[in-house]
Amino acid sequence: MDQAQPQSSETTTEIDTTEKDQKLNFKCRDEFLHFLSCCQGMEASIRMYECSRNLKCRVEAFDPQLKYIGVSNLTTPIGVEKNAIIRASDLIEVKYLKEELSS
Repeated sequence: MDQAQPQSSETTTEIDTTEKDQKLNFKCRDEFLHFLSCCQGMEASIRMYECSRNLKCRVEAFDPQLKYIGVSNLTTPIGVEKNAIIRASDLIEVKYLKEELSS
């Protein structure tokens, strides 16, 4: 009476889907981390909620949870900040300069 039930095609399909999802998630994470590592040291234009104009900077680092971005040479309306840490929640967008991306 203790016979194992053969796997139904529905269960096999669920396993295949889970494996495909895991592989896709791995690929997305890997490509995202590669993108972040390539962005370090690149010139960027950032737009923030508290500032109506785009600010230029060089992206230096990201914290592991992506809550903060370390930048250098942040050009603000009142001058240039040699180094700054920006909360990601204050950012609307970060645009990397095309010249930097192509090299």
